[in-house]
Amino acid sequence: ASLLRAGKLKPDLPEAWGTMAELELKNNRINLAAQHLEQALRLQSGETRWRLVQARILNRQDRAEQAATTLLALTEAERRKPEVLGLLSESYGLLGKPGEAGAAYAQAFRASPDKAEFAYQAALWFERAKDVARAREMARAAGMMGHADARELEVRLATP
Repeated sequence: ASLLRAGKLKPDLPEAWGTMAELELKNNRINLAAQHLEQALRLQSGETRWRLVQARILNRQDRAEQAATTLLALTEAERRKPEVLGLLSESYGLLGKPGEAGAAYAQAFRASPDKAEFAYQAALWFERAKDVARAREMARAAGMMGHADARELEVRLATP
């Protein structure tokens, strides 16, 4: 209610509209979330936070291809953020493209080789894509960096 009042008192406040969109999405009111988000994007189109909400809405609307396109339009640095990678991989998963999700994580790992979680997630997605060789490579990299779950994954991937 406070956000709605803020939006009416100051209609050029993108945070009010974007936050209302996030709340409506959490309450599974997708169409209302999309309406509020449209206002936030009109006021602040370059804000990554609103693009993430937009992608979540698109995924819920069974428009995962558009969600992925929205996320891929972000800068390379933004695409390497864990929340963006997670949502992008969700979109690829909905599209039945786990290899694309693995490739996104692998690319992020190459750009940030200190992020063992990126290598681990790449391995999981490559495993889902039945690309065992790439899954092993990423699991091995994550394991060498001390990722807690990588060793178990390596063992699972080594078993025919």
